Amino acid sequence: MSDRASPPDHRAVQAGAVSVPLVEVKGLWKRFATGEREIEVLRGIDFTLDAGERVAIVGQSGIGKSTFLHVLGGLDRPSAGTVRFRGEDLFAKPSDALAAFRNHALGFVFQFHHLLPEFSAVENVMMPGLLRGLGFAEMRERASQILREVELAERLDHRVGKLSGGERQRVALARALVLDPNIDERRARWLT
Repeated sequence: MSDRASPPDHRAVQAGAVSVPLVEVKGLWKRFATGEREIEVLRGIDFTLDAGERVAIVGQSGIGKSTFLHVLGGLDRPSAGTVRFRGEDLFAKPSDALAAFRNHALGFVFQFHHLLPEFSAVENVMMPGLLRGLGFAEMRERASQILREVELAERLDHRVGKLSGGERQRVALARALVLDPNIDERRARWLT
């Protein structure tokens, strides 16, 4: 028994209701079959992220950071365990509902960007909105505005193959934020 007081539970009861974590992971496992072997990449991870909290996931190459983020984002299914977003089990959703969730609630910046080389910077940023069914003119305006915010106003119509690595990163970031995903904080924070 310790004399130290327990830290306060930041999900404590507020006005009679318990606040729900933004993301809650319980017993997460991810295994990959490679021929005759099975590789365990994630082993029983428990993780909670509350709204407004910031975290960094760091570690050596090959330990499963990207795999963990792919599972958190609903891009890859866990072998076992649950991932809840605002209390709702992501992987209880049918595939089309999970795809809609990703499109409406999340913004992705991939390690290798996954930009479409046959399209310009602005067209790449427009893509999530066009896939959602938003109008071309509206998405061009939104994409142009956010590209101006990341200092790419002069590069809107350049194909991504003509952009530097850093410019491609900013295009990928703009694409992740163009629909103002509700899991992210306002853009002003990441620009500082």
